[in-house]
Amino acid sequence: MAKGRITMEKLREILRLKQECKLVNRAIGKAIGISHTAVGERLAACAERGIHYNMAALLPDSELQELLSAEKRDDDPRLKILHEKIDYILKELTRTGVTRHLLWEEYRIEHSGGYGYSQFCQHILQYKKDSKLEMHVDHKAGDKLFVDFTGERMEYVDLLTGEIIPVEIFVATLGASSFTYVEACANQKIPCFIQACSNVLHYIGGVPNAIVTDCLKSAVTKADRYESIINKTFADFGRHYGCAILPARPRKPKDKATVEGAVRIAYQQIFARLRNRTFHSIVQINQAMREELFAYNDRIMKGYGKSRHERFLELDKPVLRPLSTRYEVKEYQRCRAGAQYHVFLSCDKHSYSVPHEYRNRTMDVWYTASHVEIYCENRRIAMHPRSYKKYDFTTVKEHKHPNHLYLEQWNADKLIARADVIGAYVRDCVEIILNRAEHPENGFRSCNGLLSLKSKYPNADINKACAHAIAIDSVTCTSVRNILTSRVHDHAQSNTDPVLTLPLPDHENIRGADYYTMELLN
Repeated sequence: MAKGRITMEKLREILRLKQECKLVNRAIGKAIGISHTAVGERLAACAERGIHYNMAALLPDSELQELLSAEKRDDDPRLKILHEKIDYILKELTRTGVTRHLLWEEYRIEHSGGYGYSQFCQHILQYKKDSKLEMHVDHKAGDKLFVDFTGERMEYVDLLTGEIIPVEIFVATLGASSFTYVEACANQKIPCFIQACSNVLHYIGGVPNAIVTDCLKSAVTKADRYESIINKTFADFGRHYGCAILPARPRKPKDKATVEGAVRIAYQQIFARLRNRTFHSIVQINQAMREELFAYNDRIMKGYGKSRHERFLELDKPVLRPLSTRYEVKEYQRCRAGAQYHVFLSCDKHSYSVPHEYRNRTMDVWYTASHVEIYCENRRIAMHPRSYKKYDFTTVKEHKHPNHLYLEQWNADKLIARADVIGAYVRDCVEIILNRAEHPENGFRSCNGLLSLKSKYPNADINKACAHAIAIDSVTCTSVRNILTSRVHDHAQSNTDPVLTLPLPDHENIRGADYYTMELLN
């Protein structure tokens, strides 16, 4: 066809007026509302293709249009060449930074006699329009909840610093009723995203069969057109509420067209109405949005004669599954338990114990604001209250290896009590060692060594050796051990026994003390 476009209905009327009524081109132009030259061009085009009124009257619009355009495409080699490259051009346009003008320049380098830029763009747009195919989707009641974040953000002003702080806007809508929920969040990270998803379920008072989400990192670890990998925390959220998680395909916004439409309406019905208000916290933003949200859901929808709220109560509400307890936001970390049978939670820089037999194995760690759960091969092996003390350890006594339990014995009262069973002097030695130790751990070690002598020597011998060590002021574990080995305490004990003394008899060979006194005087 030549320049310009007319409907197939007008084309049939041109043929009828020419062939049946025998009007001249100028009269036909006035009747149709186009110029007489345009009438002549269209009549000439139909004559070239053998199209007459009786044929045009029987053909559908699409077949008549195809009949007019197909022969022209065969006549223009430039269009044939462009159509051969059209799939490549459309694919390249999806790449970052690639524009139609750049592709046109490359096209003209390869085909110097090709179309100019404007015709190049026109043919691309026409091809996309001709190949475009859309399908109406009938959503089942209570089946899917669509969630997404808006591209535009709102903001509030910090009263203390005056800083302008942007916030993300979370939008959710049910497929059947289009009942909508909106919430302001600090960011799009996992805790905020999961909390927003939990809030919307409790707002609607039930659980749908599935939640359809975009491929944001808080929901999808790895996006794929066929098998996306869902974030473990979000998957756990789905298990908790008993609903499926359905990630939309990458770069396929029509998979979640319902929420995309809700985002657009949120801009018009909520953002626009709050644009001139100043907020000083996320709470204030949510309060204002909640008021606008109520009005939006209660507004009558064109074509239905009912509001979203009414359709929600009629369609979705009766079939939503009941809610379980509110989900406590969990975060996940995969790590390895070292030889010390502890896992290191990197966000808090704190270590938690696992049973010693699980050392050197990989663990799945789930943690909330209040507690930490540790799993190995899908079996929970430990649970601890969460601690935020950096570079510290939380250890359960039962997790320790038996050889490491000796540390539990390092207690002054326990050591003194054990020593008292052996003997009073042993108790005195233990107290002296503990009081003289430069560091408690050194004293505990020395006392444990002293008490371990019980396995080799009788209690009475140890008590005597300790008495001798106190007498010579050498109270150490090594000294007591040496005393027991050399049996010095036996001789020391005999020397201290009382000796029976008798008066000396008078004898001429006994000089006496007076003799020595006289010798000194002389």
